[in-house]
Amino acid sequence: MHIEQLRLEEFRQYRRQDIDIPEPGLAIFGANASGKSTLMEAIAFLSTTRSPRTSVDREMIGWESGAEFGFPPFARISARVHQARESVSIEIGLFLEHADATTVKKQIKLNGRPVRASTVVGQLRSVLFTPEDVSLITGPPSDRRRYLDLTICQIDSAYMKALSSYSRVLSQRNSLLKQFARDGVSATSPSAIGQLAFWDDQLVTSGSLIFLRRAQTVLKLDVLAGDEYLALDGGTLGISYRPELKGFPGHASASREEIALAMRESLEARRKDEIKRGVTLMGPHRDDLTILIDGRVAGSYASRGQQRLAVLAMKLAEAKLMAEVGGEAPIVMLDDILSELDERHRGLVLETASAMQSQLLISSTDERLLDAPIVRELPRRRVETGRLLDVPVF
Repeated sequence: MHIEQLRLEEFRQYRRQDIDIPEPGLAIFGANASGKSTLMEAIAFLSTTRSPRTSVDREMIGWESGAEFGFPPFARISARVHQARESVSIEIGLFLEHADATTVKKQIKLNGRPVRASTVVGQLRSVLFTPEDVSLITGPPSDRRRYLDLTICQIDSAYMKALSSYSRVLSQRNSLLKQFARDGVSATSPSAIGQLAFWDDQLVTSGSLIFLRRAQTVLKLDVLAGDEYLALDGGTLGISYRPELKGFPGHASASREEIALAMRESLEARRKDEIKRGVTLMGPHRDDLTILIDGRVAGSYASRGQQRLAVLAMKLAEAKLMAEVGGEAPIVMLDDILSELDERHRGLVLETASAMQSQLLISSTDERLLDAPIVRELPRRRVETGRLLDVPVF
């Protein structure tokens, strides 16, 4: 799998840029804020329909876009992707109704036809490494849930549909619980039990699949990431799943039915407290991962260097899992991480990514780092304020 051509229109600082990407990949360099990370953000956005840098879609739209012709602001990114058996085109457009609007309309197309996000996710699989990824170790549980979700969504469309459904149901259920809390409704009242039963059924349907897929995926990532960390640092890295579900079947062969039963029992046991507090207290929206380095909690006891290498190991594991399950290696993007590593670790990370036969996109503020083995073989481009420029060959 590789990108043949990428087009950016009014995407952050890029006004309009067509980029031909050779099958091996690209090495790009330029000053901070020149557009290197934006280029990789665009590819990740096409992969998942979500930005790795912001949850506010408006931030990705060029502020002056459309003004020249009197149009509302917009942004559009598209790519032609070569897969094992065919080439597909993916396009995402972001549109505002007027210049002062805050709500962004998102339009997604696959081969020129409008589709849902769940249809396009997985058509272009990618893994992005950035210096900020250390938050997987040091950040809140939401960062680790996001890591899991973005990984699984790219290899399992049913999971993405379940996530979307769960989010809608959770919002509706929380609204009902807040209403009960405000009105002082008793947890034993027939009205409360009856109304919650409908939302509980839907919560269990989507939630049980999310719990199951996360548990299965973490088991695989634990093995893969452990191997990568051993190669990088010579120590041990362990990743374990911490579901917010009392009575969660901990064995590897746990079935969806067993998880669903545990969810129903937990919802019933917590009904009184949930109504009192006006919020759903159990479910995959409260999950976390436990990450151990040499047997100790990584976020509390590991050095910054160990944390950085653990994240790299987790990302390499993510890429290998995608290749294993999806049948093709994902695009691997290293956004200004070479400066964070010493020469030995740079070489190990690059060798691993190259061995998977992934298309590599590597960026750096220091062009000298692009002379590392493997990277020097990639075509090189310079980025200047939203423009990708050829580098003269002497």
